[in-house]
Amino acid sequence: MKCCITDGLQTLTFTNSRKGAETLARMTERHQSMKIPAYRAGYLPQDRRDLEDGLKTGNFRGIVSTDALEVGIDIGGLDAVIMAGFPGTRNATWQRSGRAGRTTRHALSVLIASENPLDQYYMRHPDAFFGKPAENVAISPDNPYILAGHLLCAAAEFPLTNEDCTSWFGPSASAIADELMRGGALTRTERGAVYSGTARPADIVQISGTGGKQLKIVAGGKIIETIEIGQAYREAHPGAVFLHAGDTYLISS
Repeated sequence: MKCCITDGLQTLTFTNSRKGAETLARMTERHQSMKIPAYRAGYLPQDRRDLEDGLKTGNFRGIVSTDALEVGIDIGGLDAVIMAGFPGTRNATWQRSGRAGRTTRHALSVLIASENPLDQYYMRHPDAFFGKPAENVAISPDNPYILAGHLLCAAAEFPLTNEDCTSWFGPSASAIADELMRGGALTRTERGAVYSGTARPADIVQISGTGGKQLKIVAGGKIIETIEIGQAYREAHPGAVFLHAGDTYLISS
């Protein structure tokens, strides 16, 4: 990553864990005379937007991220992507690689294999990676919890009519949209249902989770991030050393 930034390439490095993103960002900063932030789930919405804007404007020449920057965010100016470890599927590898080179310039994509057996297998058998298509994706488009989030994001982009709901999201979508309107998340207009929440849907609809209970991590009387309870058992239990935005915290309770 240091070499890419030194050569003037705006670089995104992917890691496969939150701790890995925080640690690698701090290590890279030690060798660069510029801010190299980490980006991951759990950061407050405004903090994530600030990081995204820093990438878009070029204020950050490098950033280290988990899969939180893999999809859903437009950061079209990147020159290079480095993957610190195979992400687990060929699909995710191509998706991460495609974050760079979205302009007319050439781009660089590098996979640095870990000691994981699957990483090493592909290093020794590259045809097994390049010679096969991306994996098939298994989804449940009628799952009401997932579908509700899709409707919120869609209505934030363009008014949704009943016909739109049925055509694009299936026969159960209209009933879910009605429920969202009763709850105040959507508002009916002459052109269709529009999103009426105060936060961006992308900040509240989780791509990689099902919205488990969220805990708040507080330091100095200020909320610094949120974390799902399952993640807290692993990373934010009492006595744990917790990394956030380059700083180290000791979890007390």
